Amino acid sequence: MIDYRNGSFEPFFPFKPIYTAFLQISLASFITLSSFGSQFGPNLAPEPVLAQVPTIQEFIEVRASLQGVDSRLATDIAFCESTNRQYDEDGAVLRGIENSQDVGLFQINEKYHLEASRELGYDIYTSEGNTGYALWLLKKEGSRHWKSSSKCWAAT
Repeated sequence: MIDYRNGSFEPFFPFKPIYTAFLQISLASFITLSSFGSQFGPNLAPEPVLAQVPTIQEFIEVRASLQGVDSRLATDIAFCESTNRQYDEDGAVLRGIENSQDVGLFQINEKYHLEASRELGYDIYTSEGNTGYALWLLKKEGSRHWKSSSKCWAAT
């Protein structure tokens, strides 16, 4: 019940501490589980959007620096994997030549990474999501996922 007598919209019942705790938990759950949370990385810190930087290379450098990943390694891998392209000349998501399940800038493999990337809130079919998930992989597991292109990026 709500007490409107004094202009207050505060709940009028003896369980106010429980009600307050319930609202806090509900709000935290909403932020964590809703699509609102997908625009943030796993640490809920706002990340730069591609439109805010002039080139894809600079976008990767900024995101890598913010996430504590070697920006040169990240930009080299993206260049070697896709020549810094998320989309092909027809506007479709760039797919690998040797494996069509490799997609985007960092050629993230759908078979092995699609479900995990979605659970973390990344859409690997966008430049932002592909980059975000690739940087998460680099930070957590190193460069092993890009071993097949290492002759290209390890030489730089």
